[in-house]
Amino acid sequence: METLRAQYQKALLAWLKTADAGGAPAFAALGALRKTLAALGETRPDWRPLADAGEAFFAAIASGRLPNLLEYRRLGGRIEQTLRVTPADARFQETITQIEAILPSESSANPSAQEPASLAAEMPAPEKTGVAQPDAETPPAAPPDLRAADTPRKKDPVSETLDRNADILPLLGRQPKEPRFTLRQRALWDSAAEAFALAWDAARRPGPPAPLNAEEANAAEEDSAEAEAARWRPLRRAIFRLLEGALPLEHPAPLQLAEALASATDSLDSGAPPAPRLLTALAACAELLEEKDLLEHAALESLSAQFAHRLAKSEETLRSQAIDALFAEEAREELEQIRQALEMLPPNTGMMSTAAERLQRLADPLELSELALAAFHFAHTASRLPPALLDRSPVRETAFSWLKAAEEWIAEIERGENPPPPEALEAAQADLRQALRSPIEPGKA
Repeated sequence: METLRAQYQKALLAWLKTADAGGAPAFAALGALRKTLAALGETRPDWRPLADAGEAFFAAIASGRLPNLLEYRRLGGRIEQTLRVTPADARFQETITQIEAILPSESSANPSAQEPASLAAEMPAPEKTGVAQPDAETPPAAPPDLRAADTPRKKDPVSETLDRNADILPLLGRQPKEPRFTLRQRALWDSAAEAFALAWDAARRPGPPAPLNAEEANAAEEDSAEAEAARWRPLRRAIFRLLEGALPLEHPAPLQLAEALASATDSLDSGAPPAPRLLTALAACAELLEEKDLLEHAALESLSAQFAHRLAKSEETLRSQAIDALFAEEAREELEQIRQALEMLPPNTGMMSTAAERLQRLADPLELSELALAAFHFAHTASRLPPALLDRSPVRETAFSWLKAAEEWIAEIERGENPPPPEALEAAQADLRQALRSPIEPGKA
């Protein structure tokens, strides 16, 4: 019995997979079902009523006398569930009753068996009674809802479980979706995506700087641009690995995303701090690459296009004439604070450093990274300059030279330009660092 039931299950799944397409595979599966039920009736006489009914049911579908409806596929699953009980069970007879209720009559199945028209004409007309007589031209009734017949038994947990299993069987016939890429194709991409995630996590969370003495601090400040570039170098390498991993995929979407990442992060090699919009775009891309089975996502093409567009937009500036005017006004206020701090006796280095930090915060949102970096360097230098050293005439003149160059730079920015740092400002910054290294001689203040 177990062998016959396993054969029935195999033939049923083959029919469910090919029922929609039809043709020779579906016809062969129906033949296998009929053959299995016939063998069941021959070997187990007590199962012959169910076997005969099921064989007639599948024969009617194969010949086209019954349409290939989903309800009838569920009935095929119901027969499989009935094979799990005994003929003495009430469900055994109920399944047979359901099959017989939908089987076409012999007269409708065999037109030659119908009565001749002459004999029908000689027959007397039926007497009129209160019961409506069927019309010969009335179309056949719709197939009964097989699930409705089970309504009285829904309180039985076993019957309800069998019904649900029968409903699931047609779903098992669906073909699994073929993967878009093989494991060999996506190996490089998956490895590069993991490296990107690790590099991004390390770059956006730099560790606390180690304590430095004065000489080491000056050397670190001179190499700040190189340190900033080194901070993002692992991320750039991971992006190049994404480009390599996109080539074996032979699909435009991953390559589009990798190229957009490479183009948007070109500026990181110069050592300039990344713009805020670039950071947010990179964070979004990191979350996208961490998504499981991104390459098999149904919307892979649209996702890649959307994030590539966002990365391209991150390189555009947010500046306008009105914003530049507001920035210049507030920046001049901070420069005036630096000027007042320089004119005090002794000069107020803390006030200078605070005003320079505020200038840096003003430049960051407008992606004026070079001005923000110059303000950061000035604040860093001013915070470590002793007032006695800054009170010297050459050093104070150097600070005023930096201030004048910054004012001219901001005036050019206000006109909508994006000029590089003035040479006078860079020279003044270098002189201030050199003054910081020189020792203070007693009596010279």
